[in-house]
Amino acid sequence: MKVYAISGLHLPGKPMNKIYGNVTGNLEELKEKWNETVNEDDIVLINVNICSTKYLKDAKPALDYLGELKGKKIILRSNQDYWWQNSSNINDILTKNIIALQNESIRIDGVVICGSRGLTLPEPSAETTEEIIELYRREIRRLVMSLKSAKEKRKDGDVLIAMTLYAPTETIITDNILKSLFKKYNVTKVVYGKLLGQNIQSPFYLRLNDIEYFYTGCAGDIKTVVRIL
Repeated sequence: MKVYAISGLHLPGKPMNKIYGNVTGNLEELKEKWNETVNEDDIVLINVNICSTKYLKDAKPALDYLGELKGKKIILRSNQDYWWQNSSNINDILTKNIIALQNESIRIDGVVICGSRGLTLPEPSAETTEEIIELYRREIRRLVMSLKSAKEKRKDGDVLIAMTLYAPTETIITDNILKSLFKKYNVTKVVYGKLLGQNIQSPFYLRLNDIEYFYTGCAGDIKTVVRIL
């Protein structure tokens, strides 16, 4: 079993058309390249803007399309997946090879995966309101819930992968609460899919304090699907 990750697919909502968001090509090209790389017993982590639509009923064709792709897909809610209101409604329409992850964790064959969408860290130069600070604190609480869930499921020798929407640092080498949490809970790998502000200059891969950080945004090219395990 291998583990891959990709972010920012921007699949279209209903009706499904041939052009999907900022990814060059069409849906058949995506399926062909995906299935050339991924096997049925592999895991693919997907976060950040899965489908560009507002309502769950309009997102169903995109989710069905993901279900046709090889591998077990673990999807994480992002700030622009407006169709994702709660996991119970989503689970009712997902195919059996897609799992919706929200502030919790799952264990598959020695790999524990947890995640929360998070929020971009306030930059020192940016104007920060009390509302932004509270949103940030809320997302930290959700991440802690997910990490605690992973700790309960993790067994000796398991790999722990944490998924998050934004880069887990205002600059990748700077210490902060997110990286402290990853260290506290002995996370093995961190997958994130969105770069903003100072994060634009962050490397796509970095190893710090025995934790591997992977940026997995597809950046307009499905070939950038990243193998992380």
